[in-house]
Amino acid sequence: MKISKYNFFLPYESEKEKYIAYNSLSNSMALINKDDYEKYRGLAENDIKINNNELVEQLKLGGFLIDDEIDEKKQIQFNMYKNRFENDKLSLTLAPTSDCNFRCIYCYEKDNIKNTYMNKETQGNLIKLVKNYSKKISHLNIGWYGGEPLLAMDIIENLSKEFISICRENNISYYASMVTNGYNLTRENIEKINEFKISLLQITLDGDEKTHNSRRFLKGGQPTYSRIINNIISNKEILPETAIRINVDSNNSKKINDVINILVENQLQSKVKPYLGHVINTNDCYSDNKCLRFSEYCDLDYEFESYLISRGFTKASTKRYPQRIGTVCAADTFSSHVIDANGDLYRCWSDLGDISKKVGNVNNKEDIKADRKIIDFMIYDPTEDEKCKECKHLPICMGGCPMKVRDNIEDRCSDTKFKLESYLNNVVKELKNTK
Repeated sequence: MKISKYNFFLPYESEKEKYIAYNSLSNSMALINKDDYEKYRGLAENDIKINNNELVEQLKLGGFLIDDEIDEKKQIQFNMYKNRFENDKLSLTLAPTSDCNFRCIYCYEKDNIKNTYMNKETQGNLIKLVKNYSKKISHLNIGWYGGEPLLAMDIIENLSKEFISICRENNISYYASMVTNGYNLTRENIEKINEFKISLLQITLDGDEKTHNSRRFLKGGQPTYSRIINNIISNKEILPETAIRINVDSNNSKKINDVINILVENQLQSKVKPYLGHVINTNDCYSDNKCLRFSEYCDLDYEFESYLISRGFTKASTKRYPQRIGTVCAADTFSSHVIDANGDLYRCWSDLGDISKKVGNVNNKEDIKADRKIIDFMIYDPTEDEKCKECKHLPICMGGCPMKVRDNIEDRCSDTKFKLESYLNNVVKELKNTK
């Protein structure tokens, strides 16, 4: 028997004589009294045997004590590769156009905005790609992206009907979402969105009217705030589930609650889920000195989630119980592709339009499997990374953002590194309050 490498014992704020015991590999959590914690410490630090069989069994049950032959690193590697190469699900992030009616100040695609729309050949080959997968998958996830996808509703309509038909014929579950700036979110377009089974929208608002309009304006410089707000309010009864993203940096961090105020004024607390997005200098799109350090962003995000609950947003939660993961996102999952209007394939949303980072083209299927840039994402192993391999957060972080790993960006840890103690204290308090 030995001590797990992934144990956390954190102070429980509500009862000073107890600690929160958490193991990031087993994802187990429990409260432990101070006397039992001292017995554990005696074993961990001085190899003093625990003479309490019940305590030993409980620690083993939670994965805090493990058998000597268990190799935790290999367990993490196995889970990682199992998730990376699972073949039960196909996820496609599709940009039907690289055109956009906005010119946001921090847009990482700004150098790649073009008046390009997906042609019939590329649409046909996308449909063939889904058909080829249909005999071996149970789930198809589609994410509509851009540019601005609402500029290409005819393409979305054509592809959605085909995808839905393929899924119906092959008993495949279908899920679709859309990231939109919300400017063209008319009632007619929302009705089509519902018809095409797009069940989640993401719309961005960056503060009060003045702040938002200084950051997210039309390509001619015209304001956008009032039209987006009116689209949400006037169509709230038919909107699918909607996330309101607030992209935050040092310039608007004091204005984020203004978004909440107008949502509350219009009784949208049960309809939308606001959340913060961290603005970073991707593709040299912005200024580093305007970006919040990730630790600052995590603190702001934690406070924001608490504020949402205080304002009655029913979809908000400060619980944030960590989850053991195998992959971080679509970028390090083999059966996930980001595809632009030309049919070019990428690993990450932020690479769209940057030809140097494409990994193939849907119109030439042979390119998809062989590109070195795919291999680099697929063989990255955080258990061998000098920055990560001894970190106790590893099973719930897995090295952080794959794009940041590729680009050697240091600030890539997950939020649990900064807020785990707060998250777990919230979970325990909520569990005790529901008893």
